[in-house]
Amino acid sequence: MHIQGDMMTWDNHRSGKNHVKSAMDKGIVNGAWLQLFPKSVLCSVQTSTSDHRPLCLDTGGIGPKFTRCFKFKESWTRDCRSNLVVASAWDSVAHPWAPARVFKKIGATRVALLQWKRTEFGKIDSIIQELELKLDQMQQLPAGSRDWNSEIEIRRSLNEARAKKTIYWK
Repeated sequence: MHIQGDMMTWDNHRSGKNHVKSAMDKGIVNGAWLQLFPKSVLCSVQTSTSDHRPLCLDTGGIGPKFTRCFKFKESWTRDCRSNLVVASAWDSVAHPWAPARVFKKIGATRVALLQWKRTEFGKIDSIIQELELKLDQMQQLPAGSRDWNSEIEIRRSLNEARAKKTIYWK
């Protein structure tokens, strides 16, 4: 069988003239086997801990890429900027024919919300971790040396981020 990916399955990890790669492994099948598994694919697999690339036989073949359908998340509504994203995207499209105009406005809004989601909500775990660290550092300061207003703001932001995550998982 033809190997998809790097056909050279062994590498001596040397540089220059001393570098050697070899196609040590093969996948051998016959016609009857190929009739049973017509979608089969043989791939070499990347590894960072060995001089040998293992082969992986997938008898189901490589399927089409799965694309997820768009879903509006309730947690986005907790951020007032979501209204601005929707309004901006909705107003960015004009078309003379009403059905096409609505279709294009919905599409533009979907794209804008997905982009906004990636930048604002894709990192909610790292935001929570960062806020927890800030709060912990602030609370470890000696008595009388911390700014209570700053701590209140960090607590509010942390609670809001946790609420967004909770709503997301619901």
